[in-house]
Amino acid sequence: MLFRSEDVYRGRVINLNIKLDTLCESCINKCTICRGTGQIPMSHPMMPGLALQVPCQHCGSSGFSRGSCSKCHRGTIQSERKVSICVKEGVQNGHKEILEGFGEQKKKPDDIPGNLIIEFQVVDHPVFKREGDNLVITRKISFLDSIIGSYVNIPHFTGDFIFDTRPYTIIDPRKFYEVDGKGMNKNGKMKIQFDIEYPKIQLGQTIREQIKNIFSI
Repeated sequence: MLFRSEDVYRGRVINLNIKLDTLCESCINKCTICRGTGQIPMSHPMMPGLALQVPCQHCGSSGFSRGSCSKCHRGTIQSERKVSICVKEGVQNGHKEILEGFGEQKKKPDDIPGNLIIEFQVVDHPVFKREGDNLVITRKISFLDSIIGSYVNIPHFTGDFIFDTRPYTIIDPRKFYEVDGKGMNKNGKMKIQFDIEYPKIQLGQTIREQIKNIFSI
């Protein structure tokens, strides 16, 4: 089942209508030919005394046969059941919810219905990348802003916020800058990496010397 990242961040309840073909036990009877075993003993024609077990053709080896019934359609009753699934905040991709008894229904009275397993698949967000409880984002900044600092707008599920790069001096494009509480849940972080756009200009000798002097202070 597919979910958006926004659904996983906030959590939600999904209501499902599940159609089931359940066994009608009103018209089912133990097979009188095999007496409910599904097998019929038969002697081997070439080896007298050797007993074989062959499938009962009368009941299809199920051990049960059906009488006339006005309640069902060919031995099953179609029904629809409602069930609610809770998508918890920050649930991991691949999480599985097990709905007991909503899977393959029993074919005979002593069978046990199977379970329905729902696997969560969280659709990739167009802006963020998820790493566990953390969110990872890349933002472009100019070369000048990476040196003198700037206010960078960062989107989030709770609304955009401003990240001030000035306290970090020169921005390192290899580094992640983390903001607590802005991840996939309250325990996660927003990890920001900056893609620096370098100017395509030719520097004269005078400018080069000035830059050397600035960084040698």
